[in-house]
Amino acid sequence: MKTEDKNLFNKIYPWYSGLSMDLLFFIAIDTLFLTSAVGLSSSQILLSTSIALFARLFLQPLLHFIIKKLGNTISIRLGSFLLLVSAMLYTIAQSFIIVLLANIFYELGLFFREMVNVILKNNLEFQGKSTEYAKYTNNSHLIYSIATMLISIVASLMFNISPYFPMCCCVFFTILCLILSFFIKEYDNDSPKSNEKVLLPKPKIKLNRIIVIAIISYMLFYSVLTVAQVNEKLFIQEELLTEKTIETTVIIIGIIQLISRIVRVLSDLVFNKLFARFGSRLIIYYSSLLAIAVAFTTFGSFFVNLNLKIAIMSLGFFIYLFVRDHFRVVVQDYIMNKIEKVQRQSVISTMHFGYNLLSAIFSLIFSVILVDFDFALMYIILLALAIIEFVICIVLYKMINSKKKIEEKSPAINC
Repeated sequence: MKTEDKNLFNKIYPWYSGLSMDLLFFIAIDTLFLTSAVGLSSSQILLSTSIALFARLFLQPLLHFIIKKLGNTISIRLGSFLLLVSAMLYTIAQSFIIVLLANIFYELGLFFREMVNVILKNNLEFQGKSTEYAKYTNNSHLIYSIATMLISIVASLMFNISPYFPMCCCVFFTILCLILSFFIKEYDNDSPKSNEKVLLPKPKIKLNRIIVIAIISYMLFYSVLTVAQVNEKLFIQEELLTEKTIETTVIIIGIIQLISRIVRVLSDLVFNKLFARFGSRLIIYYSSLLAIAVAFTTFGSFFVNLNLKIAIMSLGFFIYLFVRDHFRVVVQDYIMNKIEKVQRQSVISTMHFGYNLLSAIFSLIFSVILVDFDFALMYIILLALAIIEFVICIVLYKMINSKKKIEEKSPAINC
C-alpha cells in the first residue's frame, strides 16, 4: 500500500461515509413529502418501511453471498448505486408501490454501503492505526451532522417553493457519493490471490457471551431508536396539522430539524473526549438517554396545550439525534477488536440482520396499531423496550468491565 494511497483513503473516507450515511435532503422532508406530495397516510408510510425491512431480511443470505463474492470495495459502490436508484424512485413516486420499491432499494443500498466500516477497520490495521477507528468514524459523523444541519436551514424553504426542489438535491448528492465510492478501496486485499483467500472461505463465527449480548443490545437499541425517531416526525406533524397550515407546519418542523442537527453536531464534537474518558461505559449513558427521550415523547403527547406538547416532544427528538451516531461506534469498535478479521463481514451483517428484523417486526406491529389507535400507545410500548435496553446495557458493561480486569491480571498470573 503506497503512502499516497493511504493518505487518499484517509482523506476521502470521512467525506464518503458522512455524505452517504443517508439520503441527504430527503431525510429533512421525508414524511412531509410522502404525505403531501405523494399522498400516503402515516400507516402506509410505516407499512412500506416494514415491508422493505422484511424484503431485506429475506434477501440477507443472498446479499451476504454477493458481498463475499464481490468483496467490500465493490460492495460499497453497488450500495451507492442502489441509494441513487432509491432517491430517483422517491422523486418520481406517485403511488404506494413506487415508494415501496424506493424503500427496498434504500435498505439494500444501506446494507452494501455498511461494509465501508469494515474497510476502515481493516485499512487502519494495515496502517498500524487500529485504535483510531472511533476517531475516523466520528469525523464522518461530524461531516454528516454538519451537512444535515445546513440542509435543515434551507430544506423547509425549498419545500415550500416546490416539494421536488429538495428531491433534486437529494439525487445530486447520491450521484456525488457514487463518484466518491470509487476512491474507497480495501488496500490490503487488492490482489486477486489475497481476495481469493479472504473471500472464498466461509469462516465460522466464534462468539463469546459478551459479544452475543453486545449484538443483542445493538439490535434493540437501534430498532427502538429508529422506529421512535422516524415516527416522532409523523407524530409531531399530525399534531401540528390539527391547528396549523401545511406551510406553517413545514416551517416549524424545519426549525425542530435544525435544532436537532445542531445537537447532533455538538454530540460529534464532544464524542472523542467522552470516548477517551468513559470508553464502554458510554453504552449505559446512551441507553439511559434513549429511555429519557422516549419518555419525553410519550408523556409530552398527553399535554393539551399544543405549544407545550410540541416543545416537550421535541426534546425527545433532540436526544434521539444526540445518541444516534455513537452507540454504534462504541459497540462496533469493541466487537471488531475482539473477533478475527475474516469474521468482521459476517458479524457486522449479523448485527444489521438482527436490527432490521426487530425494526421490521416493530414497524409491522405499529402500522397495524395505527389503524385503530394513535401514536401514544406505540410510544408506551417503545418506552418499555427502551427500559429493557437500559437494563441490558448495565449487564453488558459489568461483563465487559469484569473481563477487562481479568485480562489485566492474567499476565501477572502467567509469570
